Amino acid sequence: MDNALLEKDGSCVVLLFGGGYDEAQDDDANFGTPSSKGNAIYMVHAATGQRLWWASSASDATKQLSHMDYPIPAKLTVLDINGDSWVDRIYVGDVAGQVWRVDLLGWGLDENHQYQDLTLADRLAVVSSADESNYPIVSATGNGKRRFFASAEWIKTAVGDVVAIGSGTRPNPRNEEVTDRFYVFLDEGWQIDPNTGENLGTLNTLGETDLVNMTTTLELAAKSVLPGPDGEKGWYIEFTDSGEKALGNSVIIKKGDTEIVFFTTYAPPQEVAGQCDFQAGKSKLYALNLLTSAPAYDKDDNGNADTDNKGNDLADRSFDLKGGMPSDISLLYTDNEVSPLVGTERFVGDNDRQVKQTFWLQDE
Repeated sequence: MDNALLEKDGSCVVLLFGGGYDEAQDDDANFGTPSSKGNAIYMVHAATGQRLWWASSASDATKQLSHMDYPIPAKLTVLDINGDSWVDRIYVGDVAGQVWRVDLLGWGLDENHQYQDLTLADRLAVVSSADESNYPIVSATGNGKRRFFASAEWIKTAVGDVVAIGSGTRPNPRNEEVTDRFYVFLDEGWQIDPNTGENLGTLNTLGETDLVNMTTTLELAAKSVLPGPDGEKGWYIEFTDSGEKALGNSVIIKKGDTEIVFFTTYAPPQEVAGQCDFQAGKSKLYALNLLTSAPAYDKDDNGNADTDNKGNDLADRSFDLKGGMPSDISLLYTDNEVSPLVGTERFVGDNDRQVKQTFWLQDE
């Protein structure tokens, strides 16, 4: 039960949430196998629990979607895009590497004066295969079996709506077979018929061939990667540590005219023969320029970071956290800045450019 909103007529409070998880997905052999468990988005009456609306591939869903065949355990990102105080858009990923956009437009009359659901929904991206038209997704290879358990983050930028999300399998954090990634997508909106001006209700679903791989280069750091040099609609970076994955949320903050995306990753400990002591694994906090993937800060103070327009230092992209699986990122607001907080570790930006342990006392 992640999110709540008030219906436009003021009649009731409703809850919006994903369908949840199917434990059959714990077996990697079942990746991409359609499931009738968890493959839905629900709207229910908060007081009575009555289901008011739902989207799924099921034939009896209010909004039937042909590719919503996979569980959705992630928290929905719900937005008020037009600023009228009502939720009207959802972004969420599923366990088959699909990212969904849903626009809640209410109900209206059709040509026969019958009420119909005006909701628009489609896949913004599919990243478990290089070809977004490759369906069913069961054909994805081992290292391409990317899943979304983390929530998406959205912001409107100078180039349009941008969605950021990281992949990683939360039920199996020790998995080292899958090559997980962090993605940034340009959402160009619903396709319009050029002849009639009609909204077709479909998105230009993005695949990996529509994105720029920025894992090992910063040659575009001085300019926006959105859109890319060949018309690409986003970028991604691969996580380079063995088994490294994104298991938590990302956050975007504005620093002057620059959008900075923060997210955490976890990499399982490497087994060493004869070693008996406990190993918690490795966690990192990334801070990247949202539109270029370049480091947002010059971590080692050598003049090579995107904020100085000199950048070609990949090591500045991330900061080491204390070992173990990181918590979700919170934002700490002070008089002078907004700082990401991961557990009790606070990222300090311009002055120290490092992660510091934070303590507090409760004043009775």
